[in-house]
Amino acid sequence: MTLRLAALACLLTLLTACASSAPPLTYYRLGAPTMIGAATVDERLPALVLERVTLADYLAQPGLVLQQGTYQLQVSRQHLWAESLDVALPQALLAALRDASTNYRYFLRGNDFVPAAGYGLRVHFDGFHTTDGGEVVASGRYQLVASTDGRELANRRFALRRDLRANGYPEVVSQLDALLDELAAMLVADMDGVIAR
Repeated sequence: MTLRLAALACLLTLLTACASSAPPLTYYRLGAPTMIGAATVDERLPALVLERVTLADYLAQPGLVLQQGTYQLQVSRQHLWAESLDVALPQALLAALRDASTNYRYFLRGNDFVPAAGYGLRVHFDGFHTTDGGEVVASGRYQLVASTDGRELANRRFALRRDLRANGYPEVVSQLDALLDELAAMLVADMDGVIAR
């Protein structure tokens, strides 16, 4: 009996040591927290609805992704998104659009009370990750359509990159946020070109 208790105590000690040596999980939030408050709405401004944001399959999981070399992707088990990217990316992109231009009213399908809108936007991300070369990547395509008749107004690919200025995942997330700002500026420029015609 004493031998069993000693073996059990040894096993418990070993399991406790293994559990306590596991690296901690760190969660990252995409986009700056938005301030909630009343805002006046200018109904004369054209309305743009972010209809859908889709992701490549490897991005639809909780870990941040590191591209190693040309072909290998490694998903972190310790550095995780606080919200899944299929939820966080549309909200962060919408905030970036609002910051990029006040010439439009922006809405997110499924989250906002969407009025009759003149334009719809669909975005697909093929890449949204960091690389072992010290940069972050946001790539994919977007389509801008006229909501009234479904006519395609723009269909573009994007491949944006930024160098990391420091080591660590907080810098990765910060630079990914900056890439969303660049993408929003590109989208607004397309909107301005369409409306000016």
